Amino acid sequence: ILGYLIGGREVASNVVNSLPTYDTLVLIARIALVFVVTFSYPVIFHPMRICFESVFARPRFSKLSDRTRRYIIAAVLVLVTWAISLAFKQLDVVLNLTGATGATLMSFIVPGYMLWVAFPDGHKCPSGWFQYIGLIVAIFGVIFMVASVVLTFVNL
Repeated sequence: ILGYLIGGREVASNVVNSLPTYDTLVLIARIALVFVVTFSYPVIFHPMRICFESVFARPRFSKLSDRTRRYIIAAVLVLVTWAISLAFKQLDVVLNLTGATGATLMSFIVPGYMLWVAFPDGHKCPSGWFQYIGLIVAIFGVIFMVASVVLTFVNL
């Protein structure tokens, strides 16, 4: 917020790039940002790998050993994140896509789906409408996510 208060509308999408280049405090902030990004990747990567392992632990992949499957999934995820980092030079595009997909999944699609699954017949709840409310929320989430991703690419 302070970067936007200092720079106003001329601030770049990465606020650190709008700060003076040769200032000692800005240099310290840039080095701290490198440490945060470097050491947060393994913290984020580990649960992501476990999540993908749970998805790909299906019977058709049971021919592979656990260690082999883990290595293959880790290698694919590292290559995908590396490709994304090469494809998008601007951090704001990646953050917009992350927000467009992750926020709508966690706010609309998953809760709507869970509500749909929790009341499959509609008669388990007092009003009988929870199943349909969940479906409406999930459909709205999908529409909102697609619109957000499209708008992100249109505004490039």
